[in-house]
This record gives sequence, C-alpha cells and structure tokens, in this order.
Amino acid sequence: MSSKIIGLRLTSLRKQKKLTQEQVAEQTGIPRSTYSNYESGKREPDIETIKMLAQFNNVSVNYLLGETEDPTSKTYANPKLEANTAILAEMVKKYEFFDLSDPKKREVLEALLRAAAMSQSDRE
Repeated sequence: MSSKIIGLRLTSLRKQKKLTQEQVAEQTGIPRSTYSNYESGKREPDIETIKMLAQFNNVSVNYLLGETEDPTSKTYANPKLEANTAILAEMVKKYEFFDLSDPKKREVLEALLRAAAMSQSDRE
C-alpha cells in the first residue's frame, strides 16, 4: 500500500464533501490526529479502516489504494492478467477442447492451465 496515495485520495474526498478533518473523525470514530496522519501519509490505515473509509466516502477500496482511477470500480486493474486472459480466450477459440483424446489438444490445455495458475500467483 502507498500511504501517500491513500492520503491524497482521502484529502480530496474530504474536500469534495466540504468536511473538516475533525468532522470526518467524529463521523468515522477515528481520532482526529490519526486521521490527519492518514491524509499526510505519515500513517497507513489497516485494511479494516480502509474498508470503512471507502464505505464512508462511497468509493471502492481499489480507488483508495490507487489501483484504479474509477472511484466506483470493484475490480483490480491488472494489464498483465488482462493480456493473459485475452491470449487464453483466443487459444480456446482456436482449439476445440471437447475432444481431449488428441495429445496436442491435451498439451495445449495443460499449457493453458499452467498459464492460468501463474496468473493466479501473480495476483497473490
């Protein structure tokens, strides 16, 4: 997580709502000094606090974390994963996997499964 990005987003969202740090602190139950440190990037909120602040601001956690520019996005933008998915989809179209008695088709399927497993580990 980048506390700087989170801080910039929190500051911007608070100002859009025309609230003071004190008002946000009161409405969220976070001490004002702690909230101030979140905005300044001196302190990083834990994941539960991030979830709560996202809900308070009506934005996604991904937006607060700087993973997307869309405040309402619920998906994680990962260009590498999207490229892999497109390649896999094209391979599936090219080969009919219903008849896996063909060793070449089985080999391609195994390669696809390995690629999918690597994509999964990249996300974790």
